[in-house]
Amino acid sequence: LHGANRLASNSLLEGLVVGRNVADDVAGRVGKHGFTEPAEVRRRRVRPNLWPRDLDRLQRAMTAGAGVTRTAESLGAAAATLAALPDARETAVARAIIAAAAARPRTLGCHTRLD
Repeated sequence: LHGANRLASNSLLEGLVVGRNVADDVAGRVGKHGFTEPAEVRRRRVRPNLWPRDLDRLQRAMTAGAGVTRTAESLGAAAATLAALPDARETAVARAIIAAAAARPRTLGCHTRLD
């Protein structure tokens, strides 16, 4: 693996390959360790995809607030926009990205904090 300072090209392909390997590994371990789907997850099924207008809002919010350069204020603004969007796969991933970025106040690799 190539580290945290790569943004595109091989890293994108690597993410697909490694992501698939991780998913396969996790799927193979779930039954062995007694993990079950939490009741909250069963109750709260999400849309598979956002409607185009909501996807556009999400993309604009993430580009402006959680792009290559970020601040606590920009992450908060993006989070507020996402809070108004329906639950879907895309919003779940975007919310996880914002939470992770907010938890890391220092610049590291391609995560650049301006504050």
